[in-house]
Amino acid sequence: MMSIKTNIALIGARGVGKSTIAKLTSQNLDRPLFCMDELIQYEAHGETIESIVTNGGWAKFREIELYVLEKLSKCNHSVIDCGGGVLVEAPVEPSLEETFSERKYQKLHACAKIIYLRRPLEDLVDLVALDAHRPQLCNDYKRLLSLRLPWYEKAADLSIDLLDKSPETLCQEIIDRLDLE
Repeated sequence: MMSIKTNIALIGARGVGKSTIAKLTSQNLDRPLFCMDELIQYEAHGETIESIVTNGGWAKFREIELYVLEKLSKCNHSVIDCGGGVLVEAPVEPSLEETFSERKYQKLHACAKIIYLRRPLEDLVDLVALDAHRPQLCNDYKRLLSLRLPWYEKAADLSIDLLDKSPETLCQEIIDRLDLE
């Protein structure tokens, strides 16, 4: 049975503005909003993301993320604010790099129209450097982004550049460019 993609999933790097755009899109379309990071914390019994990563590593976080994504894949007509690593598998060993998650991509692709919110690499590095409230991803965030940005492009049904646009303009662009049911 083929499911109809009635959800909108916003993907992109940490700090790009997914939460702000997701909230506006949800309000403008009168659709429920699901924030994956909040749901991951809920599934971890209120543990913060930083605590999940510190105590169980990125592998534990990514498994909870998959569990949340599986639950969200059953929703309809919703807006999903995905974390920056939604398309990522944690490395099996600390010395290895993360990889593209085909299983998470397939879950997301089956239930949602995937919108990639895009900013230039240097802007993203600067934005994340200012945020002390999130766990550190790695010592070389620029290198990490160079891995992830092509994965976002690969997964996206639609890519939208954020440069010099207000959140309201971006929200309207998403609505105008999607064929919503």
